[in-house]
Amino acid sequence: MYLRISNYKPATPIEIGHKHVFLGEIEKLFANRFEIKDIRFCGFFMPLFSWILAVGKRCKILPVSIERRLNCLRGWESGVRYPRFIAFNIRLIAAKK
Repeated sequence: MYLRISNYKPATPIEIGHKHVFLGEIEKLFANRFEIKDIRFCGFFMPLFSWILAVGKRCKILPVSIERRLNCLRGWESGVRYPRFIAFNIRLIAAKK
């Protein structure tokens, strides 16, 4: 829908540089290299903020002041802990082994 509304044509396929992973995949990736110290599930409103910003910017319907405020709110909201089943993002702290 976004591509149709904005008429945006990405330079590369959408799959390049973007992958959704499960916690188990992250743990396997970090195994024997990093020790995970803390995991936070966050970003319940992230999809909404991302869509508003993406469509607003491409269609040039968002004033810059609103765009800045939404980005600040998105940054703040990414630090709020949510239960795992409603979170869209994960933040973790890891230390090199």
